Amino acid sequence: MAAEHAAEQDRNRARGSEARALRDRNLALGQKRRADTEAATAAAVNGFLQNDLLAQASAISQAGPAAKPEIRT
Repeated sequence: MAAEHAAEQDRNRARGSEARALRDRNLALGQKRRADTEAATAAAVNGFLQNDLLAQASAISQAGPAAKPEIRT
């Protein structure tokens, strides 16, 4: 009888550990998705600043008196 009780306690502990591991895994996946989204946003902002905004402020694009800002779509 004591062995059955001990085995049941072990099973319950194992189930609890499994549930915690699953919760931790899901939390980690959510954090990874958020980090990936933030990295993509940062890359898009960086690309805009370097390729669009700062490119228009370069000396080459403002060299002539008739130079007009390039509009990209």
